[in-house]
Amino acid sequence: MSPDALKRAKVAAAAADCTIGQWLTEAIDDKIERQRRTTWESKWQGL
Repeated sequence: MSPDALKRAKVAAAAADCTIGQWLTEAIDDKIERQRRTTWESKWQGL
């Protein structure tokens, strides 16, 4: 992880009042969910 990305993650974790590990886990889960929705929506738009 780049130092800049780590710094942004630390700031975001502090703002969310959680540890960086918790924040990263939530961020990863959110990204996976967004990708699932995007994939699902793009499949159905073609119909």
